[in-house]
Amino acid sequence: MLHWFPLEELSERYTQDWARWFPQVFCDQGIRFATHDGDSLTDIIESGEFLDIHSRPYFAMSQIMSYVEWHRIHKDASDILLFADLWHHGIESIPYMKWLGKHNIETYGIFHAGSYDPNDFLRLAGCDSWAWYFEQMIASFVDFMFVGTEWSKILLEKVTPKLGYEKIKVTGLPVDINRIKDLRLPEKKPRIVFPHRLAPEKNPIEAFLIANAVLSNDPEAEFYVTSGKTPDKILSSVRDDRIVKEFRVLQKEYPGRVRLESFPVKEDYLSFLSTCSVMLSTSKQETFGYGTIESMAAGVTPVLPTKLCYLELFDEDKTLGYSYDDSDEAVELIEKYLHKPHDLSDKVEKYQYQTVIKNMLKEMGLD
Repeated sequence: MLHWFPLEELSERYTQDWARWFPQVFCDQGIRFATHDGDSLTDIIESGEFLDIHSRPYFAMSQIMSYVEWHRIHKDASDILLFADLWHHGIESIPYMKWLGKHNIETYGIFHAGSYDPNDFLRLAGCDSWAWYFEQMIASFVDFMFVGTEWSKILLEKVTPKLGYEKIKVTGLPVDINRIKDLRLPEKKPRIVFPHRLAPEKNPIEAFLIANAVLSNDPEAEFYVTSGKTPDKILSSVRDDRIVKEFRVLQKEYPGRVRLESFPVKEDYLSFLSTCSVMLSTSKQETFGYGTIESMAAGVTPVLPTKLCYLELFDEDKTLGYSYDDSDEAVELIEKYLHKPHDLSDKVEKYQYQTVIKNMLKEMGLD
């Protein structure tokens, strides 16, 4: 039987969508499964970046407790476990039960990011002294690790040199490309959108400098920072005061043209996104690029650094000019597309969630 361990559902993250999509595909494929939901402390991110730092371990460990209770009664069953995030608190319980009890348990899951990435927040926070060993432990016992891009695989291989590079499967990550296309609005405006967290690894200060250059040259241009957080939380949750300071300076320089936009409802964000012309990334760290994928599906032209996972979006078409090597090139590209955006949505159709999840199930022998 398949056991599904979702992430906690948060409206400001894709986790809420994943909680629906995976079971939907399991049912469509006729797979018998059980969902191990956890107990959550909050339905918003009170502290932390991607997920709440208190609710994440609480939720994850309660999921492990749920499975342990099930397995104690059904210990002779052949179980297949699928984790929405393998960086799962308490996951060491699985090999403990498997090997000591000689039970038949297969384990699969998605590796998003971790201390193996030199620009990940775990590394930046100094957690790599212990997180590296946790990641090695995970890689040592799982059957397969699913990742979004070849770049992510290259980074993760550093954790698994002796454990089997073949364990890492590049499947992409699930996005509802069709829904994004359906929510498009007809009118495009000369808007630059920065759809990332205001975190050091996303390098927003460079984005502000690039936006400043464009705004000074084009009086119609606008610059938006978007978030699923409530307006009062967007800046108050930023852990680097310099980022807030530089954003305030930019806002003061261009009143009404530099804005923070809050979208607690995902559909509202996707509709707004479709009115933008250019999506800007200045990231130092990116292993998949949800904001980029969604922007491209919405018909927004991406302007991206020539590094990380971004070049995988273009293949032979990267010479068409959507990536930059320095800030001056980024300004030129934005000015090129701001009033004449390119629709590149066909490049991301392969990430439609049904296709990606079925690819994962195929690797697990459940097709």
